[in-house]
Amino acid sequence: MLSSPTPFFVDWVTPWTAVTYVAVAAGSYVVYRLVVAPRLSPLNRLPGPPPTSLVFGNALDVGSIVTKWSTNARFPDPYVSFMKQFGGAVHYRLLLEERVQFTDPKAVQHILATHAPQFPRDGSARLFFEDLFGGVGLFSSEGSLHDKQRKWLNPHFTSLQVKSAIAAFYAHAQRVAASVLDDAAKTNSVLSINKVFQRLALNLIGETAFGYDFDADPIAHDAYEHLLAKPTVLMGVCMLNIPHFTKLPLPWLTKRNRARDALHQIIRNVVVQGSSSCNLLDMMLEAKMDMQEALVHTMTFVSAGHETTSTALCWVFATLAAHPVVYATVRSECQHVLGTFHGLDVYDVLGELTYTTAVIQETVRLNPPAPFLSRRVAADDSVVPLSDGSDVFIPKGTSVVIVPAAMHRDPQYWDRPDEFVPERFVDGSPAFLNDCARRGTHSHAFHYMPFGAGAKSCIGQRFAMAELQVVVATFAAQFEFSLSATANINHSFNTVTAFPAKLDMAVRRCEVLAVAAAASS
Repeated sequence: MLSSPTPFFVDWVTPWTAVTYVAVAAGSYVVYRLVVAPRLSPLNRLPGPPPTSLVFGNALDVGSIVTKWSTNARFPDPYVSFMKQFGGAVHYRLLLEERVQFTDPKAVQHILATHAPQFPRDGSARLFFEDLFGGVGLFSSEGSLHDKQRKWLNPHFTSLQVKSAIAAFYAHAQRVAASVLDDAAKTNSVLSINKVFQRLALNLIGETAFGYDFDADPIAHDAYEHLLAKPTVLMGVCMLNIPHFTKLPLPWLTKRNRARDALHQIIRNVVVQGSSSCNLLDMMLEAKMDMQEALVHTMTFVSAGHETTSTALCWVFATLAAHPVVYATVRSECQHVLGTFHGLDVYDVLGELTYTTAVIQETVRLNPPAPFLSRRVAADDSVVPLSDGSDVFIPKGTSVVIVPAAMHRDPQYWDRPDEFVPERFVDGSPAFLNDCARRGTHSHAFHYMPFGAGAKSCIGQRFAMAELQVVVATFAAQFEFSLSATANINHSFNTVTAFPAKLDMAVRRCEVLAVAAAASS
């Protein structure tokens, strides 16, 4: 009987030979990706910084600046320097990732609005948010699912819904003013304002999102802090860039996942027990939304709303402390409005805070809580138009990053872009008209994006602005905040938001408030 012929390669392929072939193949791939591919890339036609490392590209120099913002005071470099030196479309490489930074408003409109489906959010970042919130929500969905979710949720974020929450915002702000701030003023204590505003923002969003008082439940408060605890730089990079990294049984991740599960259970308990207030969770369930999906959306609203609001509040009071003349004008306006309308628990009153609102807007122009938007990836070869009439070819798979922190300081569209000028947001003022002249339009669209833009812009931005107006007006009318000797108002970045590194402040009650306080009581 004839035996089956032995494949010829078995005679000479030993285990060591196989290992050698695999090593050569892997080495060839790495050499191709690091040396050959970058030289052949059509993105080389774009201006950008030359790579400083064959292996890392520009990753080390970019990372060394961003991770040291709290000590080098260079926010929002290197991105604003890239924009000023190379223009509105800048190419650079981070390890194996070819990246294009867009700050050109026409390109940004193309990517975020008119051709948004061609630029979905990066898959690793979507998986990160899916794991963080326990399911697919607005931060992790794409395409028709995202459109469906957005359409379903939009009715819960209308002006009418914001109006119904104003009284709760004002009550919480008054409670903190009468306890935490007043106590600090009486004892001449220095407060960690980061913590004060984080707790206040968490209670505000907890009540409006699912009718819950985090102050009344230390366990829930601690669980939430664990969920959003700042990771190390390496951990943050891995979570946002390596798919399913958050599934690894690492102690820090395990603790975070337990906190997420605990918060899910707390929200379920609220549903079972019932809530006395009308909140977003109730409205979603009444609209026949699945409980698990409602949980994910509630977690999303609480996390995103809490972090951005508390960060913005920190920047507003840090900025006011550094600009005493502006602070005095804000205080005068807030005292007048409080005294005239006997409080801030009616939505229409917020329209009277013209200058205070401009100060908030200018503060988040210079210090947007989220300096970058979630990274996009070109789903196919694309041609992106620029404002000068030219265009940019973007190959499929290219990472695209949009940096509002740099866009907000573009001298092509902003007069005195690095200066704090609240009047630029006062309609008809000279500063407002100077900016309009540079842009050729009165619109801020795709020039000013503290809440993003397009179909994936912040769905709760009306809520956020109303919270900021109420809290800033309530506190500024009654107290003067000043920076302590231990404060560090450089930017600290936690991979999502950029906040004052150490906002230690003293609080003094304003004596001139007597009439307004009596009127608002």
